[in-house]
Amino acid sequence: APRPARLLPPAFALCAVLALGTSLRLPVWASSLRLFQDCARRAPRAASAWVNLGVAQLGAGNAAASESSLRRAIALDPAHARAYDNLALSLEHQGRMAEARQAVQRALELEPASAEAHFNLAGLLLRAGQGPEAASHYRLGLALREDPRARLGLAQALSEAGDSQGALDAYDVYGRESPADSLETRGARAWELYRLGRCPEALADARAAGASEGISSGPLYNLGVIELACGEPPRAADACRRAMAADSAGLGLGSAAGDVVGVLRSGRKVPEAHILLGLLAGRAGLIQARAREGERYLAASAAGADAPLAREWARQRDPRKDREESTRPLPQMDDLRQLLWPR
Repeated sequence: APRPARLLPPAFALCAVLALGTSLRLPVWASSLRLFQDCARRAPRAASAWVNLGVAQLGAGNAAASESSLRRAIALDPAHARAYDNLALSLEHQGRMAEARQAVQRALELEPASAEAHFNLAGLLLRAGQGPEAASHYRLGLALREDPRARLGLAQALSEAGDSQGALDAYDVYGRESPADSLETRGARAWELYRLGRCPEALADARAAGASEGISSGPLYNLGVIELACGEPPRAADACRRAMAADSAGLGLGSAAGDVVGVLRSGRKVPEAHILLGLLAGRAGLIQARAREGERYLAASAAGADAPLAREWARQRDPRKDREESTRPLPQMDDLRQLLWPR
């Protein structure tokens, strides 16, 4: 006799329905951006949905869209501290620093115990060159919550403020918490040791950091100056060349030149300092300034190892071009020009 068809067990039917539902949601779950876009669409009156979307948009590199979403969240909930905090990040990515500071200050007014808002304000202050104020907000945030990156920011802020011992202590804490970043930290730590007059330790740390092929330009510029002042001056030029190769935009040229000039002004008679200044001037296109450094090196050490290079530079000297070069604006490098020409 024919047998009746068997129905699927209820558990199998439920699994099939759930699998279908999951497959339909997979495109939404593919990324946080799509997920929060879907959340904002489904709950357009929920401020938190727009905050989450703004954060995701900023993570995807769309700062303008992020700002729009966060402002919508604020319109829905004017007391949403996290919306203001993230709005500050969005504005900072767009280069609107004054507005970013106002936004994060509003976040702190709404939520004074927000560690994240203190860290964000500290970062803005640090990038504005306000080291003491930045250090204060990093400390306030760290008292609320420990954060390795904020600890690194505190070290940089204290360094900017001239507190080398405090910066050294903060670098040590950060190095223990983030050992994978130890080479960069060791290079920064070397600079604070140098400023404290602890030359052997500074030299050891600077050389250890500089031995890495993947090191950034900052520790390499530091290595050049420390070699010049505390180590083997002939090795300083190699570090300087490596630093300039890693510094594609030339943003570290001015501060490096200032540190080399500082070595000379301290009374140390180091002819190789003129070679470093010549290399930095040449990278900035200041050919007459480089020629003058060549002449200064020859006056101090006519038979030195770098004399052939210095003579090559000096042969390009043309005093008629001095005024043009000494007044030429250098975007982001005016401090370098001002250091080289008034001397």
